[in-house]
Amino acid sequence: MIALLTTANDIIDQLKDTSPDVLDLMRELKEPVSEYKRGVIEDLLKLEFQVALKGNVPAGMMVPLASTYARSTVKDITVVLVVRGDSIVIYFLCPTLTALYDLLELITSGFMHSVFAEMINTQAPSPRTVHVYVKDQDFSARLSVLSSAQGLLFVRQLLILKLKGIFNVTLKLS
Repeated sequence: MIALLTTANDIIDQLKDTSPDVLDLMRELKEPVSEYKRGVIEDLLKLEFQVALKGNVPAGMMVPLASTYARSTVKDITVVLVVRGDSIVIYFLCPTLTALYDLLELITSGFMHSVFAEMINTQAPSPRTVHVYVKDQDFSARLSVLSSAQGLLFVRQLLILKLKGIFNVTLKLS
């Protein structure tokens, strides 16, 4: 599973760097756009990502992965690394406080759970229960770093460094 997620991540990262269509869609997200337009961009990114993943990941994982990466791209959240911990640990880069809260919303809304449960169960020989969670202390620690940067606006580089925190999400399988 980790190898498949890493492969998908590499493919999507390359697509974000080289595909003119994906680059144009990502450029549109930098401008103020309506929620409707964000949804349209997410759907178009999902289609682009599905095409890129086809033949590189199992068919059952293609749509959930494309959905996850499209939603994450629209929310300005980047998958940085996938590793084995107690289970599967996925590290996300959230460059802004808004992105950090959006990631938490993707988890608490059940979106991440449904996507990862679908992916894992298409690959598992028998159905697995999937738990997606963030440790409270991890989330609180990231927020404290962000809030401590408030008085440092005059030191722009330092503020940017403090805002670029890496955040991890763990998938527990049982």
